[in-house]
Amino acid sequence: MTMININLLPDELRGQKTGGGGGLDPDAIVPLGAGLLAAIVIALIPTAISLFYLDGWEARTLQAKTDVEAEIQKFEGTLSELERIGKQKETLALQYNSLQSVAGVTPSWGDRLNELRNLTPANLWYSGFKVSDPAGDIAISGLALDFEAVAYLQRNLDASSHFESPVLKNTRNTDGIVSFEMTARMRTQQKKS
Repeated sequence: MTMININLLPDELRGQKTGGGGGLDPDAIVPLGAGLLAAIVIALIPTAISLFYLDGWEARTLQAKTDVEAEIQKFEGTLSELERIGKQKETLALQYNSLQSVAGVTPSWGDRLNELRNLTPANLWYSGFKVSDPAGDIAISGLALDFEAVAYLQRNLDASSHFESPVLKNTRNTDGIVSFEMTARMRTQQKKS
C-alpha cells in the first residue's frame, strides 16, 4: 500500500524542503535562541536578587539589630538607676508620711495641690477653690468636656490620700461644656497607700 501525503496549506505556510538531512529551519533558530536566552535570564533572576539585594538587606538588618542591642545595653544602666531612685522615692515618701503622723502635722498645701493635679483628667479645668478651714471641706468648681471627666475626678478624690467623701453638688451642660461644683473633706492625716 502506498501512502500519499497531500499538503492543503497555502504556499506561504508550507514547510520549505531543505536539501540536507533534517536540519533546523533558519527562521526557527531566532525564536528558539530568544526563548533559550529568556529561560536563562529567568533562571538567573533569583541568584541576582540574592547577590545584589538580599545579601545587602541581610547585612543592613544584622547591623540594625546590633545597633539596637547596643542601644539597649547603653540604657540598661540608666534604667536600673531609675528603678533604684523610684524605690528610694517610695521609701522616703513612706518615711515622710510616718513622720507627719507621729508629729501630728497636717499635709502641706503643696502636697494637696500636687495630688489634685495628678488626679485631674486632661479634659477638666478648675475655675475655683474655696476652703472653709485648713482641716475642713474644700469646694471645687470647674469645667469639663463631658460628664465622664467629672465622674472620673470624683472617683479619684474618693481614692486619694489627701481628700475623702467627695460630693457632687451641681452639674450643668451648656453647649457641650459641663460646669460642676463639688465638695470634699480634706484628711488631717494622709491616707496610707
